[in-house]
Amino acid sequence: MYYKNRVIAIVCVMLSLVLALQGCGRASNGAVDNSQRQTLSAMGQNVIAITEDGTALTTGARNMGTLQDVVEVSAGALHVLGLKPDGTVAANTHYHSGGGDGQEEVSEWTDITAVEAGGWSSYGLKSDGTVVAVGNNEYGQCEVGGWTDVTKLSAGAAH
Repeated sequence: MYYKNRVIAIVCVMLSLVLALQGCGRASNGAVDNSQRQTLSAMGQNVIAITEDGTALTTGARNMGTLQDVVEVSAGALHVLGLKPDGTVAANTHYHSGGGDGQEEVSEWTDITAVEAGGWSSYGLKSDGTVVAVGNNEYGQCEVGGWTDVTKLSAGAAH
């Protein structure tokens, strides 16, 4: 079982690197760039993918269930994010509500063009080029309030 988990983790890390190189976000003119949407994502032992009908399916060590009507996904260590066509964000998490993780706070986000799930934090790129973040801020990773003119996001667990 140990080796099986190691292989899954290595495959997920490799897949994450490939997906990070693909990029996602908004075009230089500020418009949402649907041609580069992230439709498959992996982190740790979680994988999330979007089907043709916009359903996001998850698998791995922590089954996060499904997200409905999403155009982009991102997998974190203990949660998954899905960007909806209207610029709002859905999340499924292994955390318990009120546990200090902030994952439930993404439901208040609007005007989002891209999402990234870090290890224990979530990030959203707004259409005006600013970034919002919630979750574990132990190392200041959620202190993005002053960021402007951002065109792409990428987050990791420990890198």
